[in-house]
Amino acid sequence: MCICIIVFCCLLLNYVLGPDHHFYAVLFQLIIIAMFIPLIVWWRHKIKESYLAYLREFELTQLHQQINDLSADNERLSRIVHKDNKLVSAMASSVLTLLEKAPEYDREEFLAQCDSLHKELSELSLHRQELLVSTTSEVSPLGNSHKLVEAVLSYEVKNARHSGICTKYNIDSNFMATIETYLTDEELAHILADMIQNAIIAMKATAQQNLLISLHMINGNPTISVMDSGTEFSPEVLQNLGLAPCSTHLDEGGSGIGLMDIWQLKIKSKASMIIKELPQPGNYTKQLSIIFDGKNKYVVFTNRKQELTKLTNRFDMYIENI
Repeated sequence: MCICIIVFCCLLLNYVLGPDHHFYAVLFQLIIIAMFIPLIVWWRHKIKESYLAYLREFELTQLHQQINDLSADNERLSRIVHKDNKLVSAMASSVLTLLEKAPEYDREEFLAQCDSLHKELSELSLHRQELLVSTTSEVSPLGNSHKLVEAVLSYEVKNARHSGICTKYNIDSNFMATIETYLTDEELAHILADMIQNAIIAMKATAQQNLLISLHMINGNPTISVMDSGTEFSPEVLQNLGLAPCSTHLDEGGSGIGLMDIWQLKIKSKASMIIKELPQPGNYTKQLSIIFDGKNKYVVFTNRKQELTKLTNRFDMYIENI
C-alpha cells in the first residue's frame, strides 16, 4: 500500500510540474520517499512485534497444557499413594492374621486362604503397574544434563501413541554430545516439538498413521529427522517456507508457526533443511530432516520437480528428482 501511494504521488508530481521542472519533480519525489521511510520502518516493526507476541502466546499455551498434564499425573499418583497407605496396611494385617490362625486351619483350608490372599495381592499389583505405565517416560533416559529434551520428546511420543499413531524413535549415542555445539537444550526441545506436532497434524486425515523420529548422525553431522505418513507439503508451503507462516492444514490445527520456528533455528545454526517425498507404497510419505552441517541449504527431493520449478522463484531452494 505504501509503495503504491509513493508511486502515485511521484506520477502526480511529474504530471503537475511537467518536463520543464524535472529537477524539482525529482527533489519532491525524494522528499516524499524520505517521509514514507519512517512509516515503513514503523509498520515493519509493529508486524514483527505482533508476530513475536503471537509466538509467545502460542508457546505459553503449549507449556500450560504440558503443566496441566503433568499436574494431572501428579495428582493421580498422589491418590494412588494415599490409597496404598491404607491398602498395604490392610493386606499386611490380613497376612499377619492368617499366620496367627494357621494352626487352626487344616492344610486344604490354609492353602485356600493363601491362594485367595495371593490373588488379591496380584490384582492390586497389576492395577498399580497399569496406572504407573502412563506416567513413566516414553523414551530412554538421555542423561541428567538433557532432562528438558527427554521430557519434551517423551511427552510428544506419548501423545502420538495415545492418538493411535504407530510411533517409533531412535537416538544415536553420539547425537546428544555433538548437537550441543549448535543448539541449546531449550532450542532442541523446541524444534523437536514443532517437527513432531507438524507430523501429527499432517496425519489427521490419513488412514495409515506412522511416525518415525530419528536423532542420528549423517557424515559426522548431527541430524534430526521426522518421517510420517501424512499428506505431502503443498507447493505454496514449499515456496513460502521460512518467508511467511504457511500450512497445508489450516483447517486441521496448523498455523505455519512451527515451520517458521524451525526455519529460524536452521538459519541461526546454518543447518540444511532437506525435504524428501518418499516412494509409494510404503509406511511413510515424507521425511523432514535438519542436518547441522554448516551449509545452510534448502533442498526438496520430489517427483513433482517440473510442477514445483514452475511455481518457485526462490534462489535458495534446490529442487531435485527422487
